[in-house]
Parts: sequence; structure tokens; C-alpha cells
Amino acid sequence: MQSSGSGAGAGCFPGGALVRTRLGPRPVELLAPGDQVLAVDATGKVVYSEVLTFLDRDPSARRRFVRVTAESGAVLTLTPSHLLLLAAPDAFRSAFAADVVPGDVVLTRGSGAVLVPSRVVAVDYVELKGVYAPLTSEGTILVDDVLASCYAVVASHGAAHGALAPLRWLAALGAARDVPRGVHWYASFLYSTAKYLLPKSYTYG
Repeated sequence: MQSSGSGAGAGCFPGGALVRTRLGPRPVELLAPGDQVLAVDATGKVVYSEVLTFLDRDPSARRRFVRVTAESGAVLTLTPSHLLLLAAPDAFRSAFAADVVPGDVVLTRGSGAVLVPSRVVAVDYVELKGVYAPLTSEGTILVDDVLASCYAVVASHGAAHGALAPLRWLAALGAARDVPRGVHWYASFLYSTAKYLLPKSYTYG
């Protein structure tokens, strides 16, 4: 995983992106470890999940983002290497934001603990300031009411979730919760190693 300022390698959301906490909507840049945000558990149910730490955080970085607009009007903005979770027969499938095209189906927040599919109608690119990648206990997060993975660079959400389990366990125990500026050292190590150990088709860039 590249540094915050390097562009395509890091997976993040921009400053101003909104998440939903137990106390209401909140910009992603105001999140802190211990906050509870809407996410999706392994069964596909919408739940509140604890923010453990950040995999990347740099308020001053400028980055090129993919902006995905759904038929429902929901708009999700994220870096090209970040994983978006798209609707599939077995709940959802992973896709790099850069690979999403009109006709794909995102999962958006409905009423209650329900996800509603919505077809992608437009994909474009914008340059914005601030990069934030919160890591939740579930490994998923709803940003601007659209379901996304907390992970990037590795093509499989499940594989990334498994590989980052040690970091989640440490953070859940109260360790590794520091929020340094830039890419978290564990994420940097993991994604850099993945590019050497996994086939090229399994990693971004």
C-alpha cells in the first residue's frame, strides 16, 4: 500500500464523506476509535460496528477519487484501489472502485436493518482533499449510505478481512488503536507483501 500522497495505492474515503453513528450522521474525518458506525455483518445484516483504528488517515492529502452514482441518488466517493461491495446472488462481491461500471449494482441503506440494491448509473473521477480509511470490527462500513469494504489493494474482501484479523484483535483488546497520520504500518506491510505473494490479478495496480 502506498502512502497517502502517492495516489492509487491507498484505499480511502474523502473528507466530508458521511457515516451513520448511533448519535446520527458524522463526517468520516471526525470518527475516532470506539465510535459505533453502520456496517454489515457476515450474515448480511446491517449492524453497528466499532471503529477500531484507521488504515489510512491524512487530512491534507489530495487524491483522485472514483465517484459512483446509483439510480437511487446515492453517491459514494472512494479511491480507485478501494473495495466496493456489489450485489451478487450470494449477498455481495468485491470489486475495486476503478473497475465499477454503469449497470453494476451497489447495496444502499434502506429502512431498518435492510440493504436495498441500486443500479450504478454513472462513474466519474474527482480530485478531493483528505483521505480516511476507518477499520471496523466487521470489516465493512456504510459510507454515504452505500456499502463498502474497509479494505483495498487485495481483490478479495474475505482474504483482506482474514489477513487483517490480528490488527482487529489487537485493537479490540485496546492495543494498536493509535491513529497516526498516513498509512497504518500493518496495512502497509500487508498490502506490500500481498503484491509479491499473490498473483497480479489479485492485487490493484
